[in-house]
Amino acid sequence: MRPGIVLQQGDCRSGDATRRSLTGPAVNLAQERLSTLAAWIAASSASRRTPMKGATSIGPWAVVVPADLEAPPQPAFEADALPIFVPASQAAPLNLPAIVTKAPDSQDFVANRLAHLLWLIGDGRLPPAAVVPLDDPDEALQDAIDRAGAGGLDTTVWPVLCVPVWGIVTRRLRRRF
Repeated sequence: MRPGIVLQQGDCRSGDATRRSLTGPAVNLAQERLSTLAAWIAASSASRRTPMKGATSIGPWAVVVPADLEAPPQPAFEADALPIFVPASQAAPLNLPAIVTKAPDSQDFVANRLAHLLWLIGDGRLPPAAVVPLDDPDEALQDAIDRAGAGGLDTTVWPVLCVPVWGIVTRRLRRRF
C-alpha cells in the first residue's frame, strides 16, 4: 500500500455491507462511515459563542464534495479551503450541506486540518477510510485513485476521500515570508 492511503482494515465488518438507515434509505457501510465523517465536519464548522454571548463564524472546517470519478476535481476552491472529493455514489443518500468554495473565516491552516483528519482516522476516532492525495488539479479522480493503489477497493465498505494536496506546502511557506 502506498503511503498516500490511510486504510484501517481491521475495522471492516464482514457480511452484507448494506444497512438500513434510521432516517432514510438503505445505506452501505461506506455511506454510513462517510455520514459520520460529514457530521463531525459539520460540528467542527459550527459557529462558536463569544464571551459576550455573540456568535463567531469560523467557516467550514472542510467540505465534502460529491464528484464524478472520471473527471478532474470540480469546482475550484480558494487556497485555504479543504475540499474532500468523494464518489457521487457514496454521497448520494447523504444530506450534505451546500458546497462552500471560499476559504473559511477562521480555521487552522489547511495543512494542519488535513494532518488532523489523517490522525483522527488513523487513531480510530473517525471511521476508517481510504484517503487519496490529489497531486494534479487536472487529473481525473479515478486516475489518482488507481495511482494510489486503491483502484480495486470495495467502495461499499470503504469511503474514498480524495484530498487536493497540490500547493499546500507552497501556501504555508508563503505565509511565513
